[in-house]
Amino acid sequence: MKEYHTKGKRGIIYKNGNKIIKIANPQSKAKERIQNEGKYLKRLNKYNIGPKIYNATENEITMEYIEGKQIEEALERKNPIPLIKNILNQCYILDTQRINKLEMHKPTKHIIVKGNKATLIDFERCYETKKPKNVTQCIQYFQKLEKRNKYNFTIEKKYLRKVLQEYKRNYDKEGFNKIIKRIRFIRRKYNMKIKLSELIARRREVKSTEKE
Repeated sequence: MKEYHTKGKRGIIYKNGNKIIKIANPQSKAKERIQNEGKYLKRLNKYNIGPKIYNATENEITMEYIEGKQIEEALERKNPIPLIKNILNQCYILDTQRINKLEMHKPTKHIIVKGNKATLIDFERCYETKKPKNVTQCIQYFQKLEKRNKYNFTIEKKYLRKVLQEYKRNYDKEGFNKIIKRIRFIRRKYNMKIKLSELIARRREVKSTEKE
């Protein structure tokens, strides 16, 4: 039995066990968005991108329910590099298929993470283009996160613009690998301070409990 789950600008979502049913929001002015998402999910599922799609019509999609953390919470881990590479690899496939997803410059609510596996969601606005920007926009997003000094990664900035420009000429694997090599693990002192404060707080709780 399906139950109401959530509502977005272009779709209303119901949950039915481990599946969700997404229908067009009648209040949305955007036309054929659900149909568009179904079209691109069918195509991208072949590359293990997006939730698994079970059925799609003009105004309704039935697909896999994705459970996990949003991207910014998921990146708060000891080593986020494998997760970042997983996301960028999916963006690279989108680029090679000449599909632009649009939200990759700010994908906060559009990436769900479980373990080191990220699932991109919401493909309603996808379109085909000769010049997709998924990898480059995603790098820009990670650069913004890096400035918070909160996550254990850094992106080497020297000649980065040149590397990105070279990649956009052909979208080849060699150019993509040059981008990947610029992402490196770094232990942030900010994170270490958080862990230390948490440890102190826990010790205080234990001492308080022992006194009682």
